[in-house]
This record gives sequence, C-alpha cells and structure tokens, in this order.
Amino acid sequence: MELKIGICDDNKFYCKILYDKLKKIDNLKESEINLFYTSSDFLASIKATNYDLVFMDIDLDNHNSGVDLALELKELQPSCLIIFVSSFDNYYMDMKKVDPFYYFHKPVDDKELLIGVERALQRLRLIKTQFTYVYKSNGVERKFNLHDVLYFKSVQRMIIGHLKDHSCVEFYEKLDDLEKNIEKIYPYFLRANKRYLVNYHYCLDKQKRLVYVEEHKIKITGKYAEEFKKKFMFISKIF
Repeated sequence: MELKIGICDDNKFYCKILYDKLKKIDNLKESEINLFYTSSDFLASIKATNYDLVFMDIDLDNHNSGVDLALELKELQPSCLIIFVSSFDNYYMDMKKVDPFYYFHKPVDDKELLIGVERALQRLRLIKTQFTYVYKSNGVERKFNLHDVLYFKSVQRMIIGHLKDHSCVEFYEKLDDLEKNIEKIYPYFLRANKRYLVNYHYCLDKQKRLVYVEEHKIKITGKYAEEFKKKFMFISKIF
C-alpha cells in the first residue's frame, strides 16, 4: 500500500531508527516516509502535503507540544491517523483530546510496531474504499459513502444520515430495512435503539448503556444492548 507517512521527533537518532524499522515492513516499502525534527518544519509540511499516517513524539520541542501539534494536524487533515510515541506514560488525558489511533512506548518493540502498522493499514484501506449506498430523493437517484456517516437517525418514516462533514442525507426508508441493506456493504453499524444506527468507527466512548459519537450521546436500550455489545467487541478485535 503506497502511503504518505510522517515521523515527527526532535531526537534525530530515534527518527532514523523508526524510519529504518518502518522501511523493513513489506506493506510499507512503496510508501513515502518524511522525517521532521521540529514542530515548525512539520507544520509547514502539513499545510502543503496530505498525510495518511503520522508518528508523533509527545514531548516534542517543549513539554507536551506534540499533542498541540497533533490537534493542528487533525484540524487540517481529519482523516490522518496519528500514532503517539513517547518515553513517558503520563500523557493519557492529553492524548485523549486528539483521539489517537495508537500509542507506542519507546523504545518501540518490533512485533508491537508491526501489529500497530497492520491495524493502521486496515483502517486506511477502509477510509480509502468507497462503500456506496444508493437511495432516491424526489425521484432522483443519489448516493453517499457509508464510511462518512456518523450515525443514522429514524424520524417517523424519514432516515437522516449525519455525515462527518456535518452535512446530512435524508430519504424515506425503514430503519430495520436500512440496517439489513447496509450490513451487506459495510458491516460496521451498530443498532443502539429503535431510532439509531451508529458507525463503530466514530464511537469515541462506549459505556454500559450509552455510546458517544462525537458530541452526541446516544442511549443503548435493553432490547438492543446485548447484540450491540457483542458486535462492538467483535469489530474492536479486528481494528
């Protein structure tokens, strides 16, 4: 898979070690890997180049600035996957602000690196694939990518799909029928209750009877709770 990858770490020696490790991974041999030793160089690059995956040192330049830099990256490139790398374990709350894809403790173990990279590749294949759903609105056939949908909400006979770019799609269909139809194309939606289908990939936090999708709090009701839990656990093992 040909990707654009960035490594941002003010320790040049560690940057080179990580670069060499990544270049040995078969699925990354065709990828472009750029090294950055300062936050200013990295910021200049992300304004001109889109990255698929970035390895970010947390304690960069000054304390915690790696997290701030990752927030700026997410603003410019929301679909970029961020993997934090650090010698310290006390940045958990700061990292949560960014919703990183993965975390490695220095020095990175080769086997752990391979596992993290393979998971990232699975997610990137998903992001780059078009999972097209076709519907009709006012007699006109329209379509959208199911991976772009945060959640579907049923309002009377209307389905409202809330997309990650904050737009919506609206069409007439029963939520039960929609659930069956999209399962064949994109099996990552979870039924939270009789009105909501949520996309696993945008679930920021799951509690016993609640799931958070971005700023939206959605109840998981009794009838659907057990199946939601089973499917959530199954998908989490894949990703």
